[in-house]
Amino acid sequence: MSSLDHATAARSAPASVVAPNVWIRKARRTGTFAVLAYVNAAAWVAISVDVASKSQFTSHLGSFVVMLVFLLGVAALSVITGLRLASCGLWMSQEKVVVVGPLRTWTLGVGEVEGFEPGVRGARNGTPCPVLKRTHGRPICVWALGREGLISSYDRFLDELRPLCEELNELLHTLDAVPDTPVE
Repeated sequence: MSSLDHATAARSAPASVVAPNVWIRKARRTGTFAVLAYVNAAAWVAISVDVASKSQFTSHLGSFVVMLVFLLGVAALSVITGLRLASCGLWMSQEKVVVVGPLRTWTLGVGEVEGFEPGVRGARNGTPCPVLKRTHGRPICVWALGREGLISSYDRFLDELRPLCEELNELLHTLDAVPDTPVE
């Protein structure tokens, strides 16, 4: 098998297991973005240390404290963003569907979800990813299962997402078909 064949097989292979009661995500995607946020935080801390070591910045205590609080605040926001990005994913159980995105978390009942289809997250230069269609309300993009890398033509990538969306729909229908068992 040539290296091109290996690359094609790796690109078409599922990045995560589609199963109930597990977090479904592309670990490489969520992990890479989280690491980038942590590196950004480390850079802001390094800038803070550099500023603190220069006497011209420390001569005025008031402005020094304000600058240091700002720099360390941006570093803290980067760490929080990294934690949020690392936890992105999709959870489907018999009772609920949870979508954790970079900025928001949605918790829906299984009956509130119509299904999944390929779509684009973002206005003009978005990320192709599975889109959760709700019975009522706006669709939700599952960022953690999105396409990685720079993208120029969406049609091909949306077609590559169809098998994943079909797997997600199949799992959703099996979860919706199972009757709830009463708790004694």
